[in-house]
Amino acid sequence: MTIKRKFLEINLTNHQYREIMVPDDEFKEYLGGSGIAIKYLYDILNPSVSPLHPDNPLLLIPGLLTGTSIPTASKTSVCGRSPLTGIWNEATVGGKWGAMLKKNGWEGIIIKGKANKPEYLYINSQKIEFQNAEHIWGLDTYDTSELIKNIYPQVQIASIGQAGENLIPMAAIVFDAPHYRLAGRGGLGAVMGSKNLKAIAVQISQQSIPISNQIALKNNLRELNPLIKKFTRRFCMIMVQVDQLKQGN
Repeated sequence: MTIKRKFLEINLTNHQYREIMVPDDEFKEYLGGSGIAIKYLYDILNPSVSPLHPDNPLLLIPGLLTGTSIPTASKTSVCGRSPLTGIWNEATVGGKWGAMLKKNGWEGIIIKGKANKPEYLYINSQKIEFQNAEHIWGLDTYDTSELIKNIYPQVQIASIGQAGENLIPMAAIVFDAPHYRLAGRGGLGAVMGSKNLKAIAVQISQQSIPISNQIALKNNLRELNPLIKKFTRRFCMIMVQVDQLKQGN
């Protein structure tokens, strides 16, 4: 089974976007997430520009297995040049945002340019919309997500708050608010803010992610699942205790 993999490249300056078909051998060599992100960043980054310059790209690329039936495969890598250190940066985050992006047919997003005014993106399998975010600029990520979901009820959202808007070099990008999963390392929330990009809303999809060999995957899972249960038992017990403490308060 041949799987066509594609990135979505978005230019906020001129509201243009395009598909980038990614050769299968690149995924075999670099895998997903941060591995393939650094390959594409190296290809397109102009090292003379500052981290907050419009030409500094921001990449959001889920892991290779994210969204599949493999337990705990939920990570997305947010990558770019850090405003805190000035060098390569990756911040990984869990949650459903990355899985939804892949279920809409996108292996990752490359964001370039800068919007003329605050905007947020709405993405699904068929279209990308550039929406005015002036009315939510200045809000925290909880209120931002709530207001966007009033328009698009079935979405997962990555957004920034006041720190990102004000280009604080430690600003995080918050995923799936109000659950608050943070891509916090290196201040890439400030990169979003420098692009006047308030949020990225991805449509929730029930589509399955193409797998080249479903039978092999199922066989591997039969072998791996008992080991996963064994070596995560202690973690699960701790999480139950945490929930009990929360309920007690």
